[in-house]
Amino acid sequence: MQIYDIQDYGSARRFPWLPLLALIIVLAHFAGPVFPGLAFDCASATTGPVNIPVNLAIAIGLATAVGVDPIKAGFGIVGLCCLGTAISVLTYGVLFGGSLGVSGS
Repeated sequence: MQIYDIQDYGSARRFPWLPLLALIIVLAHFAGPVFPGLAFDCASATTGPVNIPVNLAIAIGLATAVGVDPIKAGFGIVGLCCLGTAISVLTYGVLFGGSLGVSGS
């Protein structure tokens, strides 16, 4: 029994995280030496024992309301939360890294 079949999605919905990963790579290049490590550490904190049940409950509720299979859609929200956290910290590093006394070179 195959739980996740990627063939039932269109090509636009197949890999929604690839542009986000590309954005993380670009932001990590411009954020300075301190912020990429901090961003990925913060992203791993989103997979804690308190946050995951809340995220999965929201994802299952949204998937049920929209009418898609909660098993297929539920765990994607956890990955997107991790990517969102990393993007937020790296964006902060790009915008305000110089004012914190952290130089990019």
